[in-house]
Amino acid sequence: MLPNVYLIIGICSDKDIEENKGSVIMNEEEWVESVRHCKWVDEILFPAPWVPTIEFLNENNFDLIAHDTIPYKNKENDDCYLEFKIEGRFLPTLRTEGISTSTLLTKILKERK
Repeated sequence: MLPNVYLIIGICSDKDIEENKGSVIMNEEEWVESVRHCKWVDEILFPAPWVPTIEFLNENNFDLIAHDTIPYKNKENDDCYLEFKIEGRFLPTLRTEGISTSTLLTKILKERK
């Protein structure tokens, strides 16, 4: 999406995922190891905050946050990425239709029954 970018991927802890989404499909060690093998990733930030802030980006000298455009609700508002969008520090990514952790978990549970 951007040439000559240094890409840092944030991975949230199992605790944060379980509190906010439910069961994990891969544990945090498996996620880190999986992402570590992606050729476009320069660095992994673990644990990443479940709800990042502009202050977090500034403190870590990050230019942008990248995520798909679907609003993600949290306890504070209906779109945890809204402040990044307003500030022009949000890079929208594309989702692959039918591929998400929620969809995969649903398929696994269906097959289990």
